[in-house]
Amino acid sequence: MIYKIRHKWSTAFTKDNFIAEFKASSRSESTNHVLNNIADTTISLTNFVIKYEGVLAGIRSSEFNEDFQCKQGAPQRAVKKSGILGHAAQVNTCKIFRLFKYEFLNSLAIEWKQVDCQDTIDVFKVKEEDSERIRIVHFDHFNSNISCSCKKFESLGILCCHALRVFNLKNFTQIPSQYILKRWTKEAKKGMMAYEQDNHSSGNAKEAKIVWRNSMLRIANTIISKSQGDDSLKSICQKISLGLDEKNERESSKLGSNANLEENEVVEHNTADKMLGLSNHLSVLNLPCVRSKGLRKDRLKGHFEKRKAKSSKDASSSRKAKKQVSKENSNVSFGGTYNPAIFQPPNPYSHLGFTSDNAHGQSYMSWTNHSQLSVTAVTANPTA
Repeated sequence: MIYKIRHKWSTAFTKDNFIAEFKASSRSESTNHVLNNIADTTISLTNFVIKYEGVLAGIRSSEFNEDFQCKQGAPQRAVKKSGILGHAAQVNTCKIFRLFKYEFLNSLAIEWKQVDCQDTIDVFKVKEEDSERIRIVHFDHFNSNISCSCKKFESLGILCCHALRVFNLKNFTQIPSQYILKRWTKEAKKGMMAYEQDNHSSGNAKEAKIVWRNSMLRIANTIISKSQGDDSLKSICQKISLGLDEKNERESSKLGSNANLEENEVVEHNTADKMLGLSNHLSVLNLPCVRSKGLRKDRLKGHFEKRKAKSSKDASSSRKAKKQVSKENSNVSFGGTYNPAIFQPPNPYSHLGFTSDNAHGQSYMSWTNHSQLSVTAVTANPTA
């Protein structure tokens, strides 16, 4: 079953789709990397929100720094008199330009061979000097379209070294406009909310209204965000917004749709008043912590704390087991001194003169001379 849907998960079948070299697990990995540093199982909701806002502030700060660097001018070029490299440095951001420069430098070590020419399309076989892998590049003279079998532009949005090598052969000094993605340029944020009326047919009026409303909301949000840093900009933004509102009301009254607009405004004002009232009287509180039956009221332990407690418990149990084993061994083995008064029986050969007096005045024979005494007794008394 998995092999039948390989076009959905195998990267070899997804090169024609723009994925910006993101993997299926990249989103979850990046999310875990951010959240694991600010949250654990014991953090409260308010502390999590505060730390999350701090992380967002850091991300926005790095983004602003990157925008500032891009506005300082074109980055340094490896080949100063290269027109296509200078064009890339002029339009692309600093990070994208570094990727483009890497591909451009690699194109200098590309071997090529033209294998076919059909009308306005030239076909090239290209390969790197130290590699045997051949790529096929198609170039159209009519519209300057180019395609490579590696599909780097289709998947990442950056021209590969094979295509740049062919552009160099055709004496291109600038990148064709169809190969400059706006998302990678310095002007990516400008005009991205512009509403294009021609892109929406009159048959789908509902979708057109939704797109127009969303685009206008984004424009208004962008203008307000840019104006909130200065008092003069705030007054200008407020004055223009009020003037636009008055002009819109005059035009709408002429069209006879003033009643509908007033009704919508009443609803919006009521909703806004309710939200303001809620924001003034309510504060963000932690969610009630519900514990399962049988749990103690102590703080919940994290993963590493549980692991440490488990290891210490195992160590203590192993020490107890070792003490028990040593105690049993001491009970089994004989650890005392030999006492002949307790363990030796009475000496039956006392008439022979071999005696050993104990604390009670009794005579015993020595255990070490037991065999010798037996032989002597038999010799002295052969009738026994």
